[in-house]
Amino acid sequence: MVVGEKEILDSLQQIVGSENVITDEEDLQKYGSDQSFVTPLNPLYAVKPGSQGNVQKIILLANQKGIPVIPYSSGTNLQGAHIPTRKAITIDLSKLNKIHLIDPISRNVILEPGVTFSHLQDELKKQGLRVLTPLGVPSNGSVIGTYLEFTPLFSWPKYGPWEILTVEMVLPNGEVMGTGQMAVKAAQHPYTWTTPQ
Repeated sequence: MVVGEKEILDSLQQIVGSENVITDEEDLQKYGSDQSFVTPLNPLYAVKPGSQGNVQKIILLANQKGIPVIPYSSGTNLQGAHIPTRKAITIDLSKLNKIHLIDPISRNVILEPGVTFSHLQDELKKQGLRVLTPLGVPSNGSVIGTYLEFTPLFSWPKYGPWEILTVEMVLPNGEVMGTGQMAVKAAQHPYTWTTPQ
């Protein structure tokens, strides 16, 4: 039992709407287990924010209540990364699935955590590009989630292992912080694409 559980639920429903807060234990099972050997544990609630502003409010609420948050994007992880170790709020980021930029000059993209490999590949193909393909990840896997887990790519020998160049993240106080290009919003093509000679 989490102290203030009803208050937390009410606040989450105000932020994202009751239809985007999952409370049923059976429905929560997908957020509390995977094919790993990690002991299953359902989160207290799972929430599906539809905007960065929603995420900021959820993170701030969780921080104020002293309850951990677990990010969840596509659910294709096989190593227990999204399984809580104690009661937590799982933030299902699958609705945040926009591609904000495809830069064919720098060969990089700016996208949200819910973007899958198939979605990104469909958009890249229109510009004659292709996604860096990971080993053993399904097409419905989250691009960001996969790269954050450092899943090996076929392209590593040629391009190296650094797929994430910049991040925009929500801090525990609800503020947004950017690194790299995301720290300087006016930057144009800050990264150049080169290969070994």
